[in-house]
Formats: sequence, structure tokens, C-alpha cells
Amino acid sequence: MGSASSSGRGGEKEPEANRMRSDFGKTWWGKAWVHALEHLGRHYANRLPRGRLYARGGHVLSLRVSEDGIIHALVQGTRRTPYSVVIGLRHLTDEEKLSLAKRVIENPFMLAELLSGNLPEGLGPLILPSREDEFDTYCSCPDWANPCKHIASVLYILANEIDRDPFILFRVRGIEPEGFKREVIGHPQKPPDRYISAESVEEPLRLRKALAGMDLSLDEKVGDKLFSLLVSVPETIPSAVGENLREILARARKLPEEEALSQAWRDTDILFRVEGETMRPLFYKKGKKQARGFPEDIYGAWAVLQSLVDDRYLTDTVRFASVLSRFASSLLEAGHIIPRAIRERDSLRIEWAPLIMGKSEGILRRLLEACPLGMFPISKGRFALPDEGIRLFLTRVITDHIARVSPSSDGFLSSREPIPLRGVRDEALASAIESWLGAFALLRPGAPRLIFSLEPESGGLWKMTLRVRTERGVSSLRNALSDDVLRALHYISGFFPEVKDLVDKGALRISQEQTLDLITKTGHFIELAGGRLALPKNFVRLNQIAVKRRARAKDSITSFIDMSEIVEFDWIVSVGKGEISLEEFERLVRDKVGLVRVRGDWVFVEPAELRGFIDRARRLREGLSGVAALVAGDDVEADRAVLRFLERLRRPSEFPLPKDLKAKLRPYQVAGFRWLVNNLVLGACPCIADEMGLGKTVQVISALLHLKRAGLMKRGALVVCPASLLHNWEKELRRFAPSLSCEVYHGQGRSLKVGADVIITTYGMVREDERLRRRAWSVVIADEAQNIKNPQAQQTRSLKSLKSDLRIAMTGTPIENSLQDLWSIMDFLVPGYLGPWNAFYERFAKPIQKYDDEAKKALLRKAVAPLILRRLKTDPDVAPDLPEKIEKDYYCPLTPEQASLYQAVVNEGLSAVSDSSGIQRKGAILSLITRLKKICNHPGHFDPMIEPDPSRSGKTKALLPIIEEVLSGRESVLVFTQYREMGHILVQMVEENLGITPAFLHGGIPVPKRQELIRSFQSGRVPVAIFTLRTGGVGLNLEKASHVIHFDLWWNPAVESQATDRAHRIGQTKRVMVHRLISRGTLEEKINELLQRKKSLANDILVKGEKYFTELSDEELREIISLSA
Repeated sequence: MGSASSSGRGGEKEPEANRMRSDFGKTWWGKAWVHALEHLGRHYANRLPRGRLYARGGHVLSLRVSEDGIIHALVQGTRRTPYSVVIGLRHLTDEEKLSLAKRVIENPFMLAELLSGNLPEGLGPLILPSREDEFDTYCSCPDWANPCKHIASVLYILANEIDRDPFILFRVRGIEPEGFKREVIGHPQKPPDRYISAESVEEPLRLRKALAGMDLSLDEKVGDKLFSLLVSVPETIPSAVGENLREILARARKLPEEEALSQAWRDTDILFRVEGETMRPLFYKKGKKQARGFPEDIYGAWAVLQSLVDDRYLTDTVRFASVLSRFASSLLEAGHIIPRAIRERDSLRIEWAPLIMGKSEGILRRLLEACPLGMFPISKGRFALPDEGIRLFLTRVITDHIARVSPSSDGFLSSREPIPLRGVRDEALASAIESWLGAFALLRPGAPRLIFSLEPESGGLWKMTLRVRTERGVSSLRNALSDDVLRALHYISGFFPEVKDLVDKGALRISQEQTLDLITKTGHFIELAGGRLALPKNFVRLNQIAVKRRARAKDSITSFIDMSEIVEFDWIVSVGKGEISLEEFERLVRDKVGLVRVRGDWVFVEPAELRGFIDRARRLREGLSGVAALVAGDDVEADRAVLRFLERLRRPSEFPLPKDLKAKLRPYQVAGFRWLVNNLVLGACPCIADEMGLGKTVQVISALLHLKRAGLMKRGALVVCPASLLHNWEKELRRFAPSLSCEVYHGQGRSLKVGADVIITTYGMVREDERLRRRAWSVVIADEAQNIKNPQAQQTRSLKSLKSDLRIAMTGTPIENSLQDLWSIMDFLVPGYLGPWNAFYERFAKPIQKYDDEAKKALLRKAVAPLILRRLKTDPDVAPDLPEKIEKDYYCPLTPEQASLYQAVVNEGLSAVSDSSGIQRKGAILSLITRLKKICNHPGHFDPMIEPDPSRSGKTKALLPIIEEVLSGRESVLVFTQYREMGHILVQMVEENLGITPAFLHGGIPVPKRQELIRSFQSGRVPVAIFTLRTGGVGLNLEKASHVIHFDLWWNPAVESQATDRAHRIGQTKRVMVHRLISRGTLEEKINELLQRKKSLANDILVKGEKYFTELSDEELREIISLSA
């Protein structure tokens, strides 16, 4: 055998050495191996070049490292049969292994790098070969040289394998990597199985704590910055994997757009069965398992539950699952998700878990406190703990969602199934990905946290120390070493190299510039790596500084309206324990960047935060007015004079009821009167927002009587209301306060009389008639104030332009659609009180309506509390005082079309009556009365060819809003009419305008069908039922209804009462509101007045009904049926 040649066979020349070296070893490990080979000694130095050339030519067919660290390879030479190569490297002695372990233990960074897949240079002399005799080699070729070119080629190819799996070096040196790690840092024990036994689960499953009003919104910036932990994709990982990682995060924000109808989920329970690492939903209705109509997998359940609207019929399990699902959606939308690699025996599985840090920790805590025990069954009698069940649910939802939305080209990071590992290369790739994604393990709950403490010292230096917080408390680094701590140190050292000196010395002194850099740049990475910067107590960030107002009275306060002028509001900045004015603070930090000393405290200022601070201060200035903030206690300090005035506002005086009030008020109405008067006397324009039927009008009339007696109504009161309430106001003023002169200002030929105590008009008149806006009033009253909910509407602007000393708003629905309704009403009462709309929207409307922000709701509630009085029929101080049923008459004006038809029929009918006698006369009168009543109902009832448009009748215009308000309160209503034809018209109107098909019962409905309709109403499936009076008046129990509407007037009050008693009877748990619709100025109103005034006449009508009219003279009949103003 000849000696090894320096040139290749067939005239092939050896490339330059530098070029050769660059072919093998890309990572630090691989390069260190090649470097060690080339410096072993003369024999290897002479023979390695031929090996490099062979390796580059692809002659090494296979290479593997056995469990005992022996390298086996096949190399193709000049013969047909490949040569067998076996290489052994001397195993380290026990003493050498001990020295290696000691070196690592003494330097945490070495172990940290080892755990992260990097070989520290400090371990190189102990692991890498340094002498030729450390190798024991064999090759089946006839070449006598050692190493031959075949052996040398394998040694070079081994460098590439070391790149993929650096722990090969441990194995060839006789070190088992996992065992070594266990030796130096210990082996974590598997925690015992934890579960809830059946004895701890109560039936039915209930929320353990309320979840209402949870703010589930998360900071999206955290999700965007998460991947800064992954400094770069290692060369051993395909670049596409790193690119897809960012693409996956972007796509994950798009959520499924499923619509969930809460009706389908009512009275249904949902559980999530835990099956190993998976989960599936189980549905139960009244204890019986359900499947049809419900999602079959966890992803489908989440997609529906995240959009489910809560209502009172949902079970606690569905309510909890819905909030949990919305939390999963928030995590996805904000990018609070992290991938983790889970190595299994022969596969690698990628899971996507929730990132729980910051605000999400508080949300998770509330979910854990509320979760019904037994929500997550494992097997019969065993249930997963809430924390394990919730985390598994979130992980499964997020992982499944990633798999659905990820690019199809990436089957690795988004695969639902484990990825099989075949051979050394797959194993090495799996190890690299485990190491790469290991950064995210630092963010898991329960992981230790590195605490970097900073304290100022003299000479502009700052002292830094390092401690570790674990579940057992805070300790030194040496006493808290673990995989997580070492991994965190390794990652932090990548962007903060000084941490190595900190670990070695125990403390580090850095300049103010370094401190600033640490706070502004490095600190963010430290926090993302699970660490925390602990700053001194007298250190504050600009965005943490509190800005508040201080209220001081310049003069005695006599009026709430004048408070904004009398009370001086100063803006104060609290820095540490001291306070300075906002102007002084802005002057100190303006145009400064870095650490600024403000009266003994350190304030960190950077341009972005300075802009944010100024914007925040501006928003506060533009937000709630000073008075509203003062009332709400929104960071306002007040002096004694201001507090005394507010106390007067909160505690109404015992004002006596006006002696000329012709009404007996109930106790809650007396309280309402005193509240109104107290507010008006103090200039705090009030909104009385009692629920429908509690007597808002009589309380306001009582207050007007007091104002007149106190000399506060010298310029008169203007009542603005819908046209349908004009007559109501006039009648109730004349009935309850005859000492107040009143006039209606409406219609053609109207005249604005001087001297009247009360003028009653409509919103339309205020909009159109300049005379109302030119005159100054003592008080303006807006009844049904929801009519000014749109601040941009001309009607609203016209009402707000009225000049008055005082204002009163009346509404049963202060918030009909959104908080803009409330803002607009408050802006009418006290302009500017809640600030400009845009600022109010950002601070209150948006967080409340979008995120159900409880803190914002509480603040707003406090701000408006002194100006709004809202009582419900269910309130304990109201309900005991209410009668068993509350009746309210609605006087509905005829539309011009109705009035024209009515007058034409009156003229024609009276002529026919005059021309007849006897039985023909009686028939003519009955026909006339019936036709007039139909016209009062709706022109389409009188003439079937007329379109049944609600706007063509005063009654239908009043009816639909009543039904709509009832439905908004989740209540049920009965509507009675005498006529089947009118019932059909009402059904059509309710369907077309309210989107609900009412149950309609009349004499033509068969008994079985009638019972089915009644059951649908009683069960709550159909909240509106329409009855003909005779059909619904007897023999029915309809206690589901809490509202009864009599659409047309019946001559016999007993018949009406009978119908009302279908709802108002034993078994009814709610107060019943009875609404009677009466056409103003027609025979309906006049007969109603007769029934109320004359008992003897009422008895005649009660006995005779419509026959009563047939016995009247022509003149008496004309007087009753003729239209009046």
C-alpha cells in the first residue's frame, strides 16, 4: 500500500485550504470539531486533506452513532463494495466527567448554553479531542495509513452531524446528555394526578362567582412583540418554518363568523369531557344527553359560543362556556398565543397555548374562581380541576384554529397530528426546534422569574442586583437554579451581555445612560423572557403619573348650573408622595428625555410617553366636566364648601306637598316629588326616568305647583311631548293641578297666550315655530325625552336651543339604543356636563358598549346619579305600595285621514238617523257607531282596500312603541280588540314592524289550536298575544303577561276587567300594567268621561251597552259622536 497522496484520483486537484474548511462545520459546535481535528498532530494534519476531498465528493454513503458512542459509516471507494469505517473516541474517565460537571455547576451560563443547544468555549478543552491517540479507528480498505482518506472523510462529515445535533459529542465521549443534565440540576418529579371527586360536585352546576361585566380586551402590542424572543431561525431549521410562524400569527387573528341564537341554547347544559390531551363537548337538556343540533367538536362549540348573547334563560354552564370562549377569541385577536414543541417517543407535536401574562392573568383568575365544579369530566366520578380544564380548552381551541387558518404549505407548525421522526436528521431537526421554541417556555404560568433590581447611587451610577422569584418565594440565583432559570439567563445574555458579569460578581454598577438603555430597550426583552425590572420606589414612568383635579369654591354655591363658574378646578400631578401643578410638571419635563428628577423622585421620560401623557391630560380636560367628575369622585379633591353643596344635592329636604294638589301620592311618588323639587331649587336639572306606569306626570305636576308657589315660574313652563300625549297633559293638569292655567299650543290657528302657567306643545312645533324658541321660559319639560336621543337631529337641536332657567326630562327609557341616548338627554339638561360627545364616546361609550367595562359603568353611574331618578315596579320600596294593577289611558289623536273619514261618516250617518224611525233608526245608529269605532281603530279597518300602515292611525302609532318597550324588558303582553278583522291587521303590523309573529286567538280558532297558541304564549316562546275581547275575556289563565293593552274601548268596564283578569290573577308574580287606547275628541273619549263622571249614567251604560245610544235624541247623539278639538 502506498502512502496517501495529496492529490485526488483521476487528476482531481485539492481546493484551497480555506475553501475546504468552509465546507464543514457551520455552527460553533461543528467549527470547533473541525478545528480540533486539524490541530491533533502531524499524522492527521497530513492525511485530513484527502479526507476532505472525499467527503466533498459525496463518498460517505451513511453514518450513524450507536448508543455506546461508536461511529459507524460506509464509504464508497474504488471498489464496488463500500468500505466499512468504525471510529471510537476515548470516553471520559469518571474523574473527567466530575470535573466537567463541576465546571458547569460553578458557571450557570455554561449550563444555560448547554440546555439551549450551544457549547460554551469553556467546555471545549474537556470534550473535544486534543491528541491523535484518543481515536481508535478501523477501515476495511487495504490502505495501511491511519487515518486513511475514508476515515478522514467520515470525521469531516461528522462535523455536519454535530451541526444538527451537538450532543453527539457527548455520546462519543461516553456521556449520556439527559443523564448529565439530571446530575447537575436534578430531575423534576412528575406531579401526582389531581382531580375532583363526584362528592365535591353539586347538582345542578352553578357559577361559583359572577362573571357579569368582565373586560376581556387584551393589549395587541404584546402579541406583536412576542417573537422578538426568537432572535433568529437557527441554520439547522428550514427558513420557511420561521416565515410561516409569523404568517400563522397574523392569520390567527381572523375568527370564525358564526351566529349563535341564544334561544337554541336555553335550558341546556354543556360540559367538556377531558380525553387525554383532547376534549369534546357534551350537551344535556333537563338531565338528558343531547346531540342533534349542537356542535360535535370543541372547535365547533367555541365558534358558536364566542358569539352567544347572554340572556336570563341560559344555564350557568353555558354562560361560563360562552365567557371562556370569548376569552379564547381575545387571546387569538391580540396574538397572545405561543407555540411549544412536545417531544414524544418517535414524534414531535406542536401545540399552541395561551400566553397568560399581565391583564390575562386577572381574567384567568376570575374564570377559575367562577368555574362550576364538574365542568370538565374525565371519567365516571372524576372531574378535572378548573385550571387544568380551562387551559386544555384554550390550548385545544387555539391549536385547532391555527390548523384551520394556517397556510397549506406549512404542515409543521400547524399540524394537528404528531410529526413522525425517522432517522438521525429528523431527530436533530426536532431537537433544534425544541431549543428554538424553548424561549416561550419561559412565559408559562408558574415559571420562575428573574428580578433585576436597580437602585440609584452617588455619582450618577446605578446598582443592579439579581434575584429569582419562584413559587416558594424570592431567593438568590445560586439557590434557585433550574432549567427555566438557566434558559432565561441564556436568552437574556443574548441582548444583555452584562448579565454574565452580574452573575459572576453578584452586583453590577452601570451608568445613567446604561440604565436608561436598560429601561427603554433591554427591559422589554427581559420582561418577555419572563424577567422583571424592579425599579426604586421613587421611580415612576410618565404614563403611571396620576393627574387629578382639585375643586375649590370661589364664592358661596347656590346653583348646580353655576358650579362650573363658581368652583375653580385646578389640575394637579401626583409624583411619588408630592404634588405639583400640571403646568409646572409639563414645564419640567418638556423637551427632556431620559431620567428626570422631579422634587426628589425619578421620572422616566421618552418622547412617545411624553406625547401620550399630554394626550391623556388633554382627554381628561375634554372628558367629564369638572362638575361631573366632582360628583362621580373621578380623581377630584373638593373643599368643604363644595362637599356641603353636594351633600344637599344627595339628601333632598322634606318639602311639603302643595296644598292645591288634587291627587293622593303614594310614598315613592312623594319621594320623587321631593327629589325633583330639591334638584330644581338647587339648579340641578333632573331627569325622572321611572318605569312606565309609576306616575311620572303627576310627580312633575306636583313639582310645578311647588315652583309656582316659590315664585320660580314667573315666565311659565313649556311642556314638550309627542302629539299623542297633548291631551293627556292637558287633562292631567286640569285634574291634578286646577290652580295652574294651561293651554295647548298646536295645530292651525294656534296662539301663544301670555300669562298661562303651562304651555303644552309638541316636538314638531318646537322645531317649526320660531315663537317658542324666541320666548324665555322658567322651565322646559321634555316628556318622552328619548325623542331627543339623536343629538344631530333638527328636533334635538331645536329643543336644546330653547331658553329656560330650568329643565326637566321625563322618560321610561333613558337608554333606548346606546349611551348616546343618555348623553343627549344629559346635554339637554346640563349642557357640557358629560363633556363633548367624542370624548364621552372614547372614555365611556366605547369601553362600556364594546367591552362591558364595569369600572367605567360605575363611574358614569356616579356621575349621573344626582340628576337621574330611576325606579322600577320591582323595587322593594315601590312594589309594596303599588296597586295590584296599574291602569293608564292613552288619548290618541286621529290622523288627518281618520278625522276626514270620521267627519264624513258622522254627517252621512246623522242624516240617515234623522230620516228613519223605529227599528230602522236603531239599526242606523248601531251601524253608525260601529263604523266610527272602526275608523278610530284604523282606516284599513273601516275600508279593507286601505293599506294597513301604522302611521295612518293614532292608536297604532301609540300601540307599537308600547309593545316594543315591553319586549325590551323581556316581558309579555296581551292585546285585546273587539274585532277579528282588526286583530288580523294588528298581527300584520307587529310582524312587519317588530319582527315577531304574535299568537292570535279569535272565535274561529278550533279548541286544540287555541290551546297550542296559549301554550306557546305561556311558555314564553311567543311574547305577544292578540285576542278578540270575547275570546280572551273568559276561561283563560294567562299569568305570563305582565302588560294588557285594550286597543279599542268596550262599553262595559266589567268586560274589560274580565279580560284584564286573564293576566291579573292568582299565579301572577308581576304587577300588571293595563294600557287603554282612546281616540281623542271622538265618541270614545266622551263615553269614557261619562263613565268616570256620572255613576248613574255609568250604570245605564253598563247595563245597556251600545243599545244606550239607540235611545238618545238626535241632538244628544250629535253631541256625543261629533269631533271636538
